[in-house]
Amino acid sequence: MIKCPFYQPAKLLPHTGKMVLLDSVLACSENAVVALATIQKDCILLPQDTATHLPTYLAIEIMAQTVGAWAGAVALSQGEKVRIGFLLGTRRFEMPVAEIHVGTELRCEATLSWQDDTGMGVFDCVLIDNQNEEKIATASLNLYRPNEQDLQ
Repeated sequence: MIKCPFYQPAKLLPHTGKMVLLDSVLACSENAVVALATIQKDCILLPQDTATHLPTYLAIEIMAQTVGAWAGAVALSQGEKVRIGFLLGTRRFEMPVAEIHVGTELRCEATLSWQDDTGMGVFDCVLIDNQNEEKIATASLNLYRPNEQDLQ
């Protein structure tokens, strides 16, 4: 597994440029991951250039990237390359906070709930304001990471 904290999350994701929302991976194990993401004023998810808040429902991408970083770390630890994955849906998506201020540092904690050999998996995620420990959102993400043959 990767040595944490890991400050180059782009190496674990099939994303580039501003689409990489994670700042770092704080911890990573066989079935869990913790990552940090700061909502910057140039965040690609903001609804407009002058926005001062991110609608919380868009933060599901931070959860998905946290799981993607886990999948990338697992792949690299097994001598494989980082592959694309797909967010298929979510269950129990709760947002006690409607929006997230620009400048907020978020901690995403994701735990593997279930995974099979076809690449399907479920992760239970919680998004927390890293400064005041306020819970921003929780969700169970349904994900799929196809193998190389399926991608062809």
